Amino acid sequence: MSVDQEIQNIYYSIYNINLTLVNIDQGLASALQDMNSGLSIFDTHVNIVASKINDISNSTQSTFDHFPYEWLYLFILLFLVALLVGLSMYLVYYIVKYIIHWKDRYDEYRMWYLKNVMKRPIYDDEVEDYYDDDELESTPPPTYSEYAETSNIYANYHDQLESQRLSTKNINSDLSTLI
Repeated sequence: MSVDQEIQNIYYSIYNINLTLVNIDQGLASALQDMNSGLSIFDTHVNIVASKINDISNSTQSTFDHFPYEWLYLFILLFLVALLVGLSMYLVYYIVKYIIHWKDRYDEYRMWYLKNVMKRPIYDDEVEDYYDDDELESTPPPTYSEYAETSNIYANYHDQLESQRLSTKNINSDLSTLI
């Protein structure tokens, strides 16, 4: 191989490299133009979205400007907590008071019961006098005739109930035959 042939090979290689670079340049130019148009469309859409987000941010900010500051909400929350603590302390006080004074309530109820239901004296010293042992011993037990009268009254009462039931049954049967 000669030097001329070697130079010719180098020249041919450089020509092929140049041709390849020109083809790449032309391909990249059209690709860059397509990319630029796509990126400009994307850029406009991003700007539209950014403007909408700014509009939402501004409307939110103007809406929140009508509300009071956070210290007011914290004050209301603190007030509610204090109110609940006060209410719980009030309830605990009355529960303790209820437990401590149970005997007084029992005595009041006992006096009311003795006075209104049993129709007996209320005070303890009168109650002791009321149940005098002499009175209990002087009262004789009931006699057989008193028991018999009581049972007779009981039997007559049930006989009357039975007769009323039978009469209503007869009336109902008479009405059913008429119908």
